[in-house]
Amino acid sequence: MAIGRGERPDAVARSLQIIEVVADMGIGTTAKEIAEQLGVPPATTYRLLNSLVAEEYLVRTADLRGFALGARLAAMVEAA
Repeated sequence: MAIGRGERPDAVARSLQIIEVVADMGIGTTAKEIAEQLGVPPATTYRLLNSLVAEEYLVRTADLRGFALGARLAAMVEAA
């Protein structure tokens, strides 16, 4: 994920924490659960989630209520 204008380096750390929460909590983890788990404001959580989905690190579940790990992470694991 490229760091865009206005994004601070701690956004990278938060994004990785979000990925870890989704990995730990499993398919269907909601934005609210992630925000509560990390103590991050919902607006920040949604912004980071949207970036992670756009880059295919996460995907939205079919019901659009939750998130799951994406194909890009699977490819990284396979390459390791």
